[in-house]
Amino acid sequence: MGIPIITKEEREILKSAKKYCKGAVIDKEKCPKELYEEVKRILTKANYY
Repeated sequence: MGIPIITKEEREILKSAKKYCKGAVIDKEKCPKELYEEVKRILTKANYY
């Protein structure tokens, strides 16, 4: 198993954002802006976004 790209803390942030998701898409209207920006940063870092 390789080195995880995202840390445990970042994974927790992504999990907390899941309740604002419709499938794989984050609902920008309901998701707090700070959380949305943080998720975007994590996913960009992990090359998922």
